Amino acid sequence: MSAELITAALLNVVGVTNLVGDRRALAVLPQNCAMPALVYSAVSTTPIFTMNALSGPQLLESRIQVTGLALTPAAVEQILAAVMAAMNLKSGTYAGKNVARIIRDVKAPITRDNEANVWYGSQDFMTLWYE
Repeated sequence: MSAELITAALLNVVGVTNLVGDRRALAVLPQNCAMPALVYSAVSTTPIFTMNALSGPQLLESRIQVTGLALTPAAVEQILAAVMAAMNLKSGTYAGKNVARIIRDVKAPITRDNEANVWYGSQDFMTLWYE
């Protein structure tokens, strides 16, 4: 759960909150959530083992996916740009965890969900952090 807490801390910045307010959710948006909004989750977390097996904090790598949702593709792109500014190339202490680095990874194309009448797009980040 710490990767999600790190992400929540990083996304709680003016650049993101000015666009989506408090409509930031872990895994699933509440039903009938107003747009624009974003959803984030840890897709995977893998321990990074050291060759010398020294004791100390466990290094982990987590793939974090952040999905922006809005009524127009341009608004989704604006949300993802704010998320990129908030998360890419960051290091330091977030949510009480030491983060070695965060870098962007795969970016999915912006797509329309006709049933929900909303546009969405995702950006993945690789986060290297200590448990």
